[in-house]
Amino acid sequence: MKRWWVSLIYSASVLACLTSCGPAQRMYYVSSYPPGARIFVNDKERGQTAMKQLKVVFYPYAHATLRLELDGYQSEGLVLAPDSPGRLDFQLQRAPDPQRTQEQLDEIQARVEEILTKLQTAEGNQP
Repeated sequence: MKRWWVSLIYSASVLACLTSCGPAQRMYYVSSYPPGARIFVNDKERGQTAMKQLKVVFYPYAHATLRLELDGYQSEGLVLAPDSPGRLDFQLQRAPDPQRTQEQLDEIQARVEEILTKLQTAEGNQP
């Protein structure tokens, strides 16, 4: 008689472990400004932002990576855990344009040289 109870308790604990150790699903709402960024979860494309509802499957003790990409903007990303907030809002920053950056540096250098020339001329005119 005692063996029957032990077997029942063992089976129930195994069943509880199997159901609690399976993957968990979590819903996230992802938005970005500007909208239209591509969403990647664990390096797989999952859609575009515009208040996108996204289902992510988590395995026990695992995390998922989320990345947003939009042409002309810096990529943004984070690591998702099952207890992460359900609403994720991203403010994407413009990526620097290397050509424009060089032009700005050239302009600054020209201004500095102009100021130095004026200072040298002003010092030469001092009594």
